[in-house]
Amino acid sequence: MHLKSIISLSFVALSIIAEAQTLSASMEKAVSACQGLTAALKTASPTPLSAANMKLKSADIVDFADIVLVKGQEMNVNGHFIFDEVFVDSLIVNKKVMSFSRQYLVDRASRSSTGVDGRICMTTKGLKAGKSAIWKTVNRDVAEFAIVAEPDGMLTMTICDKKGNVLYAETEHNKQGASMRKAQIKLPAEKRTELFIEIVNHGKKDTSFAILKN
Repeated sequence: MHLKSIISLSFVALSIIAEAQTLSASMEKAVSACQGLTAALKTASPTPLSAANMKLKSADIVDFADIVLVKGQEMNVNGHFIFDEVFVDSLIVNKKVMSFSRQYLVDRASRSSTGVDGRICMTTKGLKAGKSAIWKTVNRDVAEFAIVAEPDGMLTMTICDKKGNVLYAETEHNKQGASMRKAQIKLPAEKRTELFIEIVNHGKKDTSFAILKN
């Protein structure tokens, strides 16, 4: 099915509608760590940011490499927050690293392994205000996804399979977005299912965000 059809189907009757789900312990820990970083960024002191980064370091996270942009345009993340332990350590020392955030994102991908069972995959993406994009990935069995925005980010997330069936969409704040979204979807356990994740930036500002999957 064409992506245009997939997008149009994301606004019709849903096969699964999920809101405020509780995910696995490892996924909840990773999401909470990302939320802690976002909250710490709003303070003037580096102490909360350092404490939040310790929680991120203790989460079982690897780079989310098997995610491919299939529609829309990713924003250059320079000047925006990167959900990455090394970036945060550097930011605490010198805020000027925000000017070349993208390099930290490139470095993260080169130093992290992927596809390790039992770990949470995470990367940072960015969208301009009012824009949307669709990424493709695969998962199976009990699949979990989450997005966490940098401060003031307002996002929605819709997940479809390749036939256009909507597996997840928000039922609350779906017009104005929210700073965090998470989804748990039951998929066939015996094979990998191709999934399309549409994220919309409903805010008036460009924003970066962490995107995670189990």
